[in-house]
Amino acid sequence: MVGTWVKLPTVEVVEILAVAGLDFVIIDLEHGAFSMETASQMIGAAHAAGIRPLVRVPAATAAFVQPVLDAGAAGIVVPHVEDRESAREAVRAVRFPPVGERGASPSGRAGLWGTVGLDDYLAAGEAVILIAQVESMKALAAIEQIGTVPGIDMVFIGEVDLAASSGLAVNDPALRRQVDAAEAICGRAGLRLGGGAKDGAEAASKLASGYGLVTVSTDLGLLRTAAAEVAAAVGQTPSEEIAPALPAPSESRLRDELLALVTAVWFEIDRTDGKAVSGYFTDDATLAIARSTASGKDEIDALYANRHDRGPRVSRHCVTNLHIVEVGASAVRASSTLLLFAEDGEAPLTRMAPALVADVEDTFVHRQGRWLIQSRHIKPQFIPEEGGLAVPTE
Repeated sequence: MVGTWVKLPTVEVVEILAVAGLDFVIIDLEHGAFSMETASQMIGAAHAAGIRPLVRVPAATAAFVQPVLDAGAAGIVVPHVEDRESAREAVRAVRFPPVGERGASPSGRAGLWGTVGLDDYLAAGEAVILIAQVESMKALAAIEQIGTVPGIDMVFIGEVDLAASSGLAVNDPALRRQVDAAEAICGRAGLRLGGGAKDGAEAASKLASGYGLVTVSTDLGLLRTAAAEVAAAVGQTPSEEIAPALPAPSESRLRDELLALVTAVWFEIDRTDGKAVSGYFTDDATLAIARSTASGKDEIDALYANRHDRGPRVSRHCVTNLHIVEVGASAVRASSTLLLFAEDGEAPLTRMAPALVADVEDTFVHRQGRWLIQSRHIKPQFIPEEGGLAVPTE
């Protein structure tokens, strides 16, 4: 199969690549600026256009993996799989029990909106392809141990990251020898192999040598290359005067990282009834919502758990419109909008109805290599009228 990485958050790109004749796209949540809503729409567009939608997640956690699988992703690509244990973590997130720990939700696109039986839904889940990316010399040395973990379908050799982590150029003969050796190991072990190519000719060569999946460039690279060829054909060169100013890459990446953290917090609240969110907060964190406050990780856990116990039985939190307000020397302030939907009515006539719209102000600090929330202030803007859902406000 041949395809490309998709970095642009728009369904039209997926449709165009399908019309062009590619076999698959990999929607890149690790390096692209995607919301889960946009990713879901792109997955749906891919199915409609007849192209396989794979998704690269930032990490093999339920917060990233579960929503895209529910949206109908045909495959999951997990970056930076370093060893056998990290491969097992990927399997736990992607596979249904007893092999993994994926939760079942046939009501979404993956279950054809609740129209397929449980057996067919589970079988479709087993057909999801799980690809482990090998992107360091340590991982390359362990490629057979990674690829033979039950539940892993393919190992993908990421040569760009290998070059970056080793200090060697992509075309350095020393790096090429290491990759050749890994390819030979995969061949002897019968492992399915994936990798990248700079153009169609290299992709054809890799497929002929035994690769089962090859990515060629990215949607951005294909667009840039085609446009540059047109410009060169008529004697044009890029003009610095008309080139638009690009946002600082660091700020764009910062927003992506903070959005991923905020999304993960609300996902954990839905998944665990609010009883296990403290890992996303600092030890001295503070939280305020309406007239309720909490100080410290334990109180924050207790507050969320208590509010959930008094509130609706099923909830779904959605976060949108995250904006960076201020980047300071030691902290970052950001605002976002929270949409809470909750189960209303008595079974079997239940429905998900709006329960709360709120503005959320967070202060983040970076500690031990990750972002944590140091303070959170939630300001409700809409709460159902009396007689509606029992969502506590104090």
